[in-house]
Amino acid sequence: MAVGCADITVNDSLQATRSFMVLSCIGYLASMVFIAVLHVKKTLKLKFLGILLIVIVVFEIIAMSVYTDKYMDLEDVPGFPWGWSFGLGWAAPVITLLPTVLCFLDQGYSEI
Repeated sequence: MAVGCADITVNDSLQATRSFMVLSCIGYLASMVFIAVLHVKKTLKLKFLGILLIVIVVFEIIAMSVYTDKYMDLEDVPGFPWGWSFGLGWAAPVITLLPTVLCFLDQGYSEI
């Protein structure tokens, strides 16, 4: 069953979800910049990147938790599928945990 576009009311919970997701995207951008700088300046510690990734995971979990809590009752509404983006939203913090753990296990290798 195809679902078309619909108008939504932007309430506080949806705004909080958007804000935390935008913050996590900015965090991912900052982590990419950190990795680029790390390739030039080898003296930076990966633990800083690990801390940044932990903050990103927390932002994503908060955003997805608020969204899930607010819109869980819409699950029974016909024509309201969660869709692949909802699954990807929950998978992102789980996938981000792997490089986070690797950052903290870094033994100071000279090559990355």
